[in-house]
Amino acid sequence: MAGRYNNLNINYWTLANPIYDSTLQYFDGSFMKLCNINFGYNFPAATVSKLKISGLRVYTSIQQPFIFAPYRSKYKGVDPETADVINADQTPAVRQFTFGVNARF
Repeated sequence: MAGRYNNLNINYWTLANPIYDSTLQYFDGSFMKLCNINFGYNFPAATVSKLKISGLRVYTSIQQPFIFAPYRSKYKGVDPETADVINADQTPAVRQFTFGVNARF
């Protein structure tokens, strides 16, 4: 069809053709998404000096911990910000946890 874009015969909704398609395939697309949570704690100098180190920090990071969307249960956890149509080939949204310790000697 390359070069024939002006000649396509597309059956779309108009006043003359009001029964083109059903709206049953549409659903509420609203969502709320929390993308990133970071927590960290620096231990006091008095505490870390007992361990013979100059500094100690523990931290965690959580990517996509919460996605609230009315259709997530219907589509088995599909991310609402997907770049493709929702179908059986979609993968669920990935939740990632990172933990770490920074120690200065």
